[in-house]
Amino acid sequence: MKRNYVITSVMIGLAVFVISWLVLAALGSPAPYLGGLVVAFIIFEISFYHLFARNREGNN
Repeated sequence: MKRNYVITSVMIGLAVFVISWLVLAALGSPAPYLGGLVVAFIIFEISFYHLFARNREGNN
């Protein structure tokens, strides 16, 4: 696994956290930090799996 894939997934997760926190705070959510973390974690996992699967297909 290349280090670039991990850095890319973390950057995607951070960007999604900021965007989701802003949206949830604007909507008046009682816990925008928690909601932002949940959404960011899910997107982080999806992006990491996607990059891992693409890397695995390229090695075969």
